[in-house]
Amino acid sequence: MVLVGEGLAGKGKGGGGTLRLVWKDRTGAELETVGEPAGFDEIQLLPDGKQLAAALTDSAASARDLWIYDLERDVASRFTFSPGFDSVITPSADGKTLFYSTETGGVFALQRKRIGGSADAEVLLEAPSDLYPNSASPDGTLLALTTTDPASRYDISLLPLTGSAKPSPLIKTPFSEQRATFSPDGRWLAYQSDESGRDEVYVTPFPGLGGKWQISTAGGLLPNWNRNGRELVYQAPDGTLMAAAVTTADDDLVAGTPTAIFNTGIQPGDSRTWDLSPDGQRVLIIEPMIGSDTSRITVVVNWLAGRGAR
Repeated sequence: MVLVGEGLAGKGKGGGGTLRLVWKDRTGAELETVGEPAGFDEIQLLPDGKQLAAALTDSAASARDLWIYDLERDVASRFTFSPGFDSVITPSADGKTLFYSTETGGVFALQRKRIGGSADAEVLLEAPSDLYPNSASPDGTLLALTTTDPASRYDISLLPLTGSAKPSPLIKTPFSEQRATFSPDGRWLAYQSDESGRDEVYVTPFPGLGGKWQISTAGGLLPNWNRNGRELVYQAPDGTLMAAAVTTADDDLVAGTPTAIFNTGIQPGDSRTWDLSPDGQRVLIIEPMIGSDTSRITVVVNWLAGRGAR
């Protein structure tokens, strides 16, 4: 893989170069690797499946930046040069822009930057606590966010992407709701909530919130819609990817019994360490190098709290 710009990928920095990106089929069989080993923390395929955004940590510099991988040309380009920690990558509906969160000195900034352009990132919002983009609506007008409130912990808010409107709460309860994800047709919103005492995946109609349907049955995090709109994939607490068939009609939804795809060996946390190909038949995951001293990846939940950020 050709690297554009000075950074970590392929240099053994960030995680000691012990993590790699691997395409697998739905049986868990390895198909091919992407790029070179590096300190991968999070990945997000862009809508066309031809490019990949990845967050890479440089432990020596105490920083995390974003890179764009051109999967067809086998080229990686550094996308951000922040002194802080860039994370939670969310592409726009047309795949031309990235939304992401930057934490510097305990202050969070929601930023927007065009892919392939020379313009600087635009700061959309700032907050003294966790602030993360989750999903852009298919029509490109709204961005679902995870916001925080001392009284309600994590909440789901909506930010209009036109004009100067401020975010407004969408799902705000005494429980933690996060990782809201629009369905491909924009009529449904999947998210995770701990209202039952553990994180589970739910779906609710959008924009007029009505009833909600629980999709996961034994814990679930990081919901991800298949692009065909007929399947939800999420991660179980033990790292297994689970798939549930979803049928919708008007404002009604029928969810099938979740079935296991394969175990990723990744204990899920706040970062998305896997993603589905546009056709839903392959999974790109971060995993340890064979022979490294890391047999499993443990993603630390609420790691920013330990750094005094919240």
